[in-house]
Amino acid sequence: MQQLDAIGIQDSQVRRTFLQLISAQQNPAAKARIFEKITPAPLPPEDLALFLKELELVRQSSDPEVRADGLIRTAAWDRSEAVAGVLRKGLYDQNPEVVRAAATAVLISNVRTQEIKDALLMQASDATPNSQLQRSALEALRDFSLNREEYVIYHAAYDRASTDSQK
Repeated sequence: MQQLDAIGIQDSQVRRTFLQLISAQQNPAAKARIFEKITPAPLPPEDLALFLKELELVRQSSDPEVRADGLIRTAAWDRSEAVAGVLRKGLYDQNPEVVRAAATAVLISNVRTQEIKDALLMQASDATPNSQLQRSALEALRDFSLNREEYVIYHAAYDRASTDSQK
């Protein structure tokens, strides 16, 4: 797989080979392990859609660690506005590790919607002070423009994290 990745998925034969390997796997974790070996690259939408379909199956895993990995990989692969819905869903997942990964995925993506910002502000203010989740949400918010009200929420969460880390 390393040799295939060195050639790159821009090569149609390499793309087909990777897609065959991924689609042959029924287990989302196995699909995720193959995606680890592939460097994302710009592709025509019809080719990219095949990879994104497989990543959707990864994100549907019952294993939170696999879902989290799927979110980050989706943000790296999908540079369209459609990824906003995927990230928003991840920011409201029941598992804190998935939510943290979704915040990290926002950093990787080019998505800067109001809905995503609102979800990150909620996570930053509601998460346990100085938790990995709160730090990830605060870090992702650095790439957003904040109005005065949003800044107050951000700054309060930041102060809570800073105060807690000094204890």
